[in-house]
Amino acid sequence: MSDETTETTGSTPEGGNGIPGPRLRRLKINKFRNVRPTELVFDEEWNVLLGKNGTGKTTLLELIAATIRGDLEAFEGVDYDLEAELSFGAVDVKWSVKNAEPSAVPERVAGLPAIVHSAKRRFHAELFAPDLGNRTFIGDDRGIDGLHGTRAISPAGGSALFAVMVLLGYHASSKEHWFRKAARAASRSADVLRFDEILTHFQRISPNENMTLSTDVTGRSLASPELVQAFGDSIWSADERISVEHTNLPFLRRFVDLCGFANASLHFELLKRTTFEDDIYALYGRPSFLFRRKNGDELREQHLSFGQKRLLSFLYYLTLSNPVVADELVDGLHYDWISACVEACEGRQKFFASQNPLLVDHMGFETRESVKSRFIRCSLDGDEMVWENFTDEEADDFFVAYRTGIQAVSEVLRQKGLW
Repeated sequence: MSDETTETTGSTPEGGNGIPGPRLRRLKINKFRNVRPTELVFDEEWNVLLGKNGTGKTTLLELIAATIRGDLEAFEGVDYDLEAELSFGAVDVKWSVKNAEPSAVPERVAGLPAIVHSAKRRFHAELFAPDLGNRTFIGDDRGIDGLHGTRAISPAGGSALFAVMVLLGYHASSKEHWFRKAARAASRSADVLRFDEILTHFQRISPNENMTLSTDVTGRSLASPELVQAFGDSIWSADERISVEHTNLPFLRRFVDLCGFANASLHFELLKRTTFEDDIYALYGRPSFLFRRKNGDELREQHLSFGQKRLLSFLYYLTLSNPVVADELVDGLHYDWISACVEACEGRQKFFASQNPLLVDHMGFETRESVKSRFIRCSLDGDEMVWENFTDEEADDFFVAYRTGIQAVSEVLRQKGLW
């Protein structure tokens, strides 16, 4: 599937502005909780986790999302040794990270007393970019080594991959376009979270102060670029309330069409107004929706059904997260809505865990190799969790049945004992 722009949610597979979304190619687990050491290979498009409850599907989704973010603080206190391969368009990154052994060697800095630094993790990365060639970085909690042995940066929030991508710009400071691409691609990577099976993401767009729109470049906005663009210059107005209609928000427009509403609007309240050197800076939050039925009735987001809430939050999630990492996406969704969600994910790498066959029946296969990389079977062997791609024999057996029969994907998986 191509990386062409898709209109379904008003965003691009690259994450906006032509910035390549990250792709996770490979994950090697040498040590992580009670998981048997394994090496997983991922497909460019579909990646589906199969297995019974309690086999670690959610844990693996969380690990995948954290790996793409480069955020190993998500597993603080866990003994781990991990290796990963990712790509950001033409930029390839290989990194490894593991718990560090405490150092007893004092570190001396000119003018300061000697200190002993007990790092929590050791980090190693290899990066290739067409304009830069190969680069190697090593580091720990304090940061990653830069030019001439200097400590170039401290990873924000422990996000080692984010630091590597910014260092890509640091090493190419004479090429401004690389710095901008690196920073924006790394920022996009940091947005990848697991879309869970309940309504956690719906709470992110419910009336609270977690999602904000800010005119202050130093402020932390949890709103998507699509949302910021839709409100445009109105966020500079410092009005008590700003609004945008669904026709100007692709994700909300899609939701209105799927649910059969007449129209909808999104509103933000002014939280803070400050003035600096005659410029007014505004911070908006407490988002709220107003939906109107075709008979004129109005309702707020809290009045939506469970399925409608999941649909709305997933369509908004797609404006932020690329790749897509979703747990039990089909819960509460009508079949047509499932199809619409899958269509909206087109052009992105997807990681799904689902007990419902309605999701996997949207998959298609052109080669035996795609079968092997698109499924990850999760099982238990005693107290050990086992995560693995299909074997060559299993992939071949499935592909023959899939191509010669007139059966849904889920039926073939069950008949072959693969699900």
